[in-house]
Order: sequence, then structure tokens, then C-alpha cells
Amino acid sequence: MAKKIPMRTCIGCGICKEKKTLIRLVHTKDGQIMVDRTGRVGGRGAYLCDDPACLEKAVKRGAIARAFGVPVSRETILALQEELSGTALPESKTGPESPGAKASRSVSDQKTGAGGHPVSAGKAGNHAG
Repeated sequence: MAKKIPMRTCIGCGICKEKKTLIRLVHTKDGQIMVDRTGRVGGRGAYLCDDPACLEKAVKRGAIARAFGVPVSRETILALQEELSGTALPESKTGPESPGAKASRSVSDQKTGAGGHPVSAGKAGNHAG
């Protein structure tokens, strides 16, 4: 009889795969949530595919917090994402989609009206008189 292969479900995509092909996240006794590539760190485990999209899905669905029964901070999510792929999520404060990206544009990049004041695209040249 063949040896039974351990299967686990990815908390991001929900697909059941062989345990050895997934990455284990662990919630340790001291409250940390971290990547456990060895599978031997003590604590409650949850599994993810080795794909940044699965981590993003798990974050959007709240699957990490649900799997461990504790709220997960943004810093923890960024640390997990960085450890899994080496880059930050699109919503990160350092990414091009950050709220401060518009404010950091130089004045020469903005449209200007009379007197050199910045104006929105819809108001330039629409003066009634």
C-alpha cells in the first residue's frame, strides 16, 4: 500500500495541495506571526501557496486573522509579504499608489492658471469674462 501524502489547504486560494509544496505561516506562543519554511516552529499553523497573489487574497479575505483567531497588523502583513516575495503590497506607504504620491509631484508637473497657481484639468481656460 502506498504511503499517504499529507494535504493542506491554501488560506489564500482555497486549493488543497501537497503539504510540502505550501509555505507554513505560524502564530507562535509569544504572539508573532511568521513564515516557517522548516515546518518545525511551535505554534498554530496555516498554509499558503508560494505565490504573492495567494497572500494578497488571504489578506483581502481576512483569512490570516481567521486562521489564527487574532487581528493581524499591517506591519505583520508587510513583513510576511516581504519575506515571501521581497516586494511590498501595492497599498504600501512606499508604493507609487500611496496617497502622498500626488503631493510629491513638482509644480512644473501640474497645470497652472492665471498667476501661476495650480488648477485642476477641468478649470483651465473656462473663465466667463
